[in-house]
Amino acid sequence: MKDGKPNFEAIAAALARSHADVPGEDEAYDLDFGEDFDLKDEEGKPVKLDPEDPLVKDFETIAREHNIGKTAAKALMGLYGKVIKSAVQVDESVEKARQEAEYKKLGETPEKGKERALAAAKGLDASIGPKVRPLIAALTSAPLIEAAEAILEAVNGEGSTDPKDDPTTENKSAEEILYGKN
Repeated sequence: MKDGKPNFEAIAAALARSHADVPGEDEAYDLDFGEDFDLKDEEGKPVKLDPEDPLVKDFETIAREHNIGKTAAKALMGLYGKVIKSAVQVDESVEKARQEAEYKKLGETPEKGKERALAAAKGLDASIGPKVRPLIAALTSAPLIEAAEAILEAVNGEGSTDPKDDPTTENKSAEEILYGKN
């Protein structure tokens, strides 16, 4: 308000600023998760937005419908990237805690349980061969590891071999250790 009346100049300036960087019909938004987004895919490459992804197209449509400028859209995608990264980190820590609890069921400590799981995986691979690898990849719970040990005992007449301490296997699954998957 200016002198008790609407300040049309200030309103027009605010509207102009809000629409200044809204892309035209044939222009695209420059969308990414922001510079500090460092989440990696299975191949170790940074996760990027695919401009042809239907969700990205939906975001652009909504941004255009609501006259959201490029700067604001980029800031929103950066915030969304932080949300995704946070959710993935929570999932990873929950999964690690779950796996450690399963390993602990097999031994006095998670490390001892992991040793049993690794020994069962190595024993299955040595006794049965490559066709058993999908089963080895599934050895993530105490009952499955105990079942693998029982299979080895039935096949070989003995349980899985005693594992050796190996610091290179820390935080890796049996499948990663045996087959080098990361």
